[in-house]
Amino acid sequence: MNKKGFSLVELLATIVIIALLSGVATISYSAFIKQSKDNTFERYQDTMHSEAVAYFLDNPGEVSSVPLDGENNPKRLSLAMLKTKAINNPVDKDDLCPNSYVDVTRNGSSGMISLKYDVCLKCNAFNNCKEYID
Repeated sequence: MNKKGFSLVELLATIVIIALLSGVATISYSAFIKQSKDNTFERYQDTMHSEAVAYFLDNPGEVSSVPLDGENNPKRLSLAMLKTKAINNPVDKDDLCPNSYVDVTRNGSSGMISLKYDVCLKCNAFNNCKEYID
């Protein structure tokens, strides 16, 4: 007897294997997309920190107006004050994260001036503050 074609068990096993591989691929792809978006937001925060440092390099007289760490009102730099005027949110293209800011304080009163930057990125889908000390 000459058997041609596949049995029902072989076809079902193939479909199950393909379904499992598809499920794993979908989960991995979703995790990759989420991680990419989070990395993008972190890069935005790094850029805002760099722009805040550049702001004080361009305006050295402003450093004396930065309060000491622990005082009530840190010097707040808005996106309008930084060279980065708008942030394009990768999750929502209409969200430019307009409420983002950098709070700057000094770490100590004598010796070398060390500045602490609290970079707060405020978007619809992302709301996080990250601290940098220079």
